[in-house]
Amino acid sequence: MNKNTIIEAPNILCIYREMYMYDTYEMLSNINRSNDTTNSNTTVIIDLSKIETITAAAALLLFATINSLQISAINPNKFIFKFPKLKDNITGYNSIMRSGLSKALLASTHNKREELINNNNPFQTAIDPESHRISTFTMLTKEALLSSDKLYILMTAISEAMLNVNNHAYKNIDPQKTKEIHPTLKNFVTSVGGERWWQCAWHNPIKKSWVFIICDLGLGITATYNSITKNDFLSISPANCLSEAFTQGKSRFINSGRGNGSQDMINAVKCGCKETLLVYSGGAKYSFSSETGKARCVNLGSHFKGTLIEWTLNEND
Repeated sequence: MNKNTIIEAPNILCIYREMYMYDTYEMLSNINRSNDTTNSNTTVIIDLSKIETITAAAALLLFATINSLQISAINPNKFIFKFPKLKDNITGYNSIMRSGLSKALLASTHNKREELINNNNPFQTAIDPESHRISTFTMLTKEALLSSDKLYILMTAISEAMLNVNNHAYKNIDPQKTKEIHPTLKNFVTSVGGERWWQCAWHNPIKKSWVFIICDLGLGITATYNSITKNDFLSISPANCLSEAFTQGKSRFINSGRGNGSQDMINAVKCGCKETLLVYSGGAKYSFSSETGKARCVNLGSHFKGTLIEWTLNEND
């Protein structure tokens, strides 16, 4: 008889602050390792009952990690969850049960993943940018009171991020084979049904703001960008590489008539004050604030595989 594997979450899941980042990534790594080291009949119990706080980006990464394994697993129900109870942990209950995250973590089948979209759950996953940006637009306009100009700019940025998954995230870094899947990711892409991303979005009526986050589990921006620059200085500093990749006109498709995608992402937070863009990729964090008009990029002590992009926009600006 196979024994259950239990993975207990720390009290705070967060990648915004380095003091919580390591424990958060360690939990995600443990989930991935449990899939590698247990057979399909072994039950993996994810204990989230003691979580007091789970911030937005960490919640999306948890969803992406577990959902990718559910899609690719022989037994999609090998993961079971111990959720916070209202009477014992009200803050954890609100963060997981009332946010839509609990339903997303249970979306182990295609039909359940489609229900997330049809029911406007804040957490969703997709592989087709053309069709999914329509459902994303519908969700964003259901509650938010963004101006038409700001909504258009945000949707342009989101569409670019979705297209980047198809154009970059999982693709071969060989300049001669950029339309092919990278050799190390072929099995993953096949197992999850395509070049998949995960996203979440919600409206905060008190702050009158919108947060939208998208992530993939691909190579990361630094790897794909460095495949064409081949700059030793950028190779040893993920922060410098990520910063240059987000400079206007820079792209791995240099001289191909492209290269404004990163600027589209930045433009989404230039319309008002105190709006932000965050990008985590390749061991670095890029941030841009409309309040200062400046970008900042730092190296991180730990990271996940892939790219996460987060926009925060205000309604009143």
